[in-house]
Amino acid sequence: MKHSQSPLKHVKQTLEQMKRLSIVYADDIAFLGTLSIQEYYDKIKNIPYKFDLDSKGNLVEILQRPLYTLNGQGYGGDCDDKAICMASWAHLNGLPFRFKAVGKTLNGKLHHVYPEILMNGQWLVCDATYPHNTLGYPMYDYKKVVTYG
Repeated sequence: MKHSQSPLKHVKQTLEQMKRLSIVYADDIAFLGTLSIQEYYDKIKNIPYKFDLDSKGNLVEILQRPLYTLNGQGYGGDCDDKAICMASWAHLNGLPFRFKAVGKTLNGKLHHVYPEILMNGQWLVCDATYPHNTLGYPMYDYKKVVTYG
């Protein structure tokens, strides 16, 4: 199983690894590459959310390639794993993408990440974390934002 090999220490390192996994393993989703963005988004958002837990049940941060998220294998199916899947679709289709790490308050921690894909000259929010999310809209009006990519 291919996932992050060492603990991720800061946001930039996490976002760099997410971008790397999205590009290097884009072929994991090649069989879905011809789906429209809406069809693919709907598929990803309906993958059950799964916290990253170690063997003792402790919450950890683990990134994994799209294949494992799509097949329900591995450690997770959380926001970063689904963001990697969406970014892989963008890469496979030759579209620029970036990630946004966000927090609900300016002074609070960054607690969520989602991708944006450049389509028709505009950045499209592609937060497929939960089934109730809608393509093109963030879940909240985030106050703290770090953009990478």
